[in-house]
Amino acid sequence: MASVRTLPAKRNPLLIEEIPDYTDLVSRRRLGQTKLTPKMAGNDDGEATALGVFDYAHLRAPMHKGIVSGIFKSSPNSYFLMRRSFDGYVSATGMFKATFPYAEAADEEAERKYIKSLPTTSPEETAGNIWIPPEQALALAEEYQIGTWIRALLDPAKITISSQGNDSSSSPTRKISAPPKFDLAKVAQPLLTPASSTSGTASRRSRRSVSPAKASSKKAPASPRKRTSKAAKAAAEKEAAANGDAESTVPKAAEFEPTVVLQPVKAEDDTAKLHVVEEPVKGAKGTDKKQTVTEVEVPLPTAGQPPTAEEIAAMINTAKEQVDSAKEVDKAAAAKSGAKTESKKGKRKASDITPAEEGADKKDAAEAKESQPRSKKAKTDAEVRKDRVRNRAFIGIGATVAVGALVPWLVNFL
Repeated sequence: MASVRTLPAKRNPLLIEEIPDYTDLVSRRRLGQTKLTPKMAGNDDGEATALGVFDYAHLRAPMHKGIVSGIFKSSPNSYFLMRRSFDGYVSATGMFKATFPYAEAADEEAERKYIKSLPTTSPEETAGNIWIPPEQALALAEEYQIGTWIRALLDPAKITISSQGNDSSSSPTRKISAPPKFDLAKVAQPLLTPASSTSGTASRRSRRSVSPAKASSKKAPASPRKRTSKAAKAAAEKEAAANGDAESTVPKAAEFEPTVVLQPVKAEDDTAKLHVVEEPVKGAKGTDKKQTVTEVEVPLPTAGQPPTAEEIAAMINTAKEQVDSAKEVDKAAAAKSGAKTESKKGKRKASDITPAEEGADKKDAAEAKESQPRSKKAKTDAEVRKDRVRNRAFIGIGATVAVGALVPWLVNFL
């Protein structure tokens, strides 16, 4: 038997990606019954009347309809995951076809030979299927990645009878035996761990020569060395207590004296101090204003050592620089606001304007007037033509009136 085999890469996505709820799968199971033929029983020479009926439980595994491959000429929309009733064995053939509907005939034949080579496989190929025990079916389902479907098929809950069977003469009152109940709790999961290979689809089978049920039933014996060590320790403590040497058996706590002791240093005053000072400041119009300066003094942690004189001088200088810079910023802002107020003043009165300023203003107004462009626009060609037509019309009308006035005069004169 080969230790490594390759499974088809493409699986049925409806079994792996879109898995329904477990309770829903359990409720989908049905009991079915069909008449066995010599071909289904693997005995072509037997008589069909002597074979009887075949009872089973099934769970419909969905698949895409119309798949053409080495095992399907045109796949149906579902395939049965079956468990026969008289011994509870599961169809390995149905598991393979439902999981790998795109496989070639050679892949199915190789898997068929491998399943038949296992010692736990049933020698009877009922209804053209290879049957394996439930423990082996769970291990195979983990490799096929359909463990949820097989666990639902093996669930010990009651299975209802199918309303439609393969036997056309069946009636709703027919008796169909259910498979024996299987206790999923007694099976250690996972029974077998699928081994990876270089191709990503190969599975190692070197451990499948031993039944998984027997392997899971083995328990590691408790180590006697631990019991003897506890007993020896109890005897030693009892003997030491009898001899009065119990103090030597009990370890004493080691005294630890640190080389450096940190003492907390109390500050004279840990609270923050607030100083409010009002300083006179001159405004933009020369008015005196008061500016409030708030100073907060927060004690700094010095780990028990006060700051040196150099550090104090540096901090004072930094504070002075900050105060000076703040004053400069305030002065600049005040000057800017004063300039804006002066620029917004109203017009001067006529009495405040000198004759020289008035003459300069008139001269500037004359120059500005001369510099302005002429508002008269040049006539366009259309306007010229319009004027000509209008003039001609006026001339025509005047001539007509003159002629009309002369005609009666000439008539009377003649």
